[in-house]
Amino acid sequence: MAKLGRLQKEQPTRSLRLEAYKEAKNQYFHAIREAKTNCWNSFLEKAQEKEIFTALKYIKEKTLQTIPSL
Repeated sequence: MAKLGRLQKEQPTRSLRLEAYKEAKNQYFHAIREAKTNCWNSFLEKAQEKEIFTALKYIKEKTLQTIPSL
C-alpha cells in the first residue's frame, strides 16, 4: 500500500521527466537527420566525374534478380 502512495506522488515528476526525455530524443534524431541531409547535399554539390556515379549507386534502388522458373 505504501508503494502505491509513493508511486502516485512520483507520477507528476515521472511524466515530466518522460516528456523531457522524449523531447531530447526527438531533437537528437532530428539533428542527426539534418546533419546527414547537409552532408549529402554538400557531397552532391562538390561531386565531380566518377563521384557522380558513386552518388547514383547510392540512390539507385536495389533489385534482387531471381532466376525465372522453367
